[in-house]
Amino acid sequence: MLYKSLFIMSLSFLGLVSYNNPKEEYSDFDKQQDNTFVKVTAPEIQTDSLSIPLNGFNIVLNDFSGWIDSQEDDSNSDTIELSMDLIQDFNDIQFRILNMDEFDYITVQQFHENSISISAEGPHCDLTDWKHFTSKPITSNYLGNQLFKTKAYDYKNLKKFPQYTQKELYKAIENRCGKDWAEATKTIDDNKGLYLGVSISRLFIQIEGRETKTQKMIKKLIVINVPMGC
Repeated sequence: MLYKSLFIMSLSFLGLVSYNNPKEEYSDFDKQQDNTFVKVTAPEIQTDSLSIPLNGFNIVLNDFSGWIDSQEDDSNSDTIELSMDLIQDFNDIQFRILNMDEFDYITVQQFHENSISISAEGPHCDLTDWKHFTSKPITSNYLGNQLFKTKAYDYKNLKKFPQYTQKELYKAIENRCGKDWAEATKTIDDNKGLYLGVSISRLFIQIEGRETKTQKMIKKLIVINVPMGC
């Protein structure tokens, strides 16, 4: 339900299209600010690519270290949830939309969610079901030849978080990880190996396009869970 609400909310921020039908304008060329077109060399699909079962868009993640969380057939769903491995960089997720030529236009945008995590030199308590900072959508990078890449976030953006009281934090930790964790975080001291931090917990990639044949608008959301601890 949360993902669906975020999806509906985030679509209200959508602006101009980021891709035009290659049959009408270009395919292997990317437009520069001076309105000229330059040839773009895009890598081939990797052998360990991950195919995303979303009806309407034929999407493949290139060289992605992770997995699909749901074990059900999500081909008719508007949302699919993935998880990243620790070695995967969320600032460098590349994916192809193989059937781009079936659309009049396609828009690809991304936004992210920050959460609080408490680490204890290995074990960690991630408050992924508590308060979050949710960023506004930004347009992902189009590299040409059906290939897109997530736009990198700076350090400052990844540390944003709404205000909270110590009482609220204690209760959230107790509910998520137990009273021992909550008591320990009353007097957090980095030198004792306990650290509270804010970092990205989910990355959302939203894709919208108008199908040429049916003139139907198709909207999909990819939710990627980002590991917060080792």
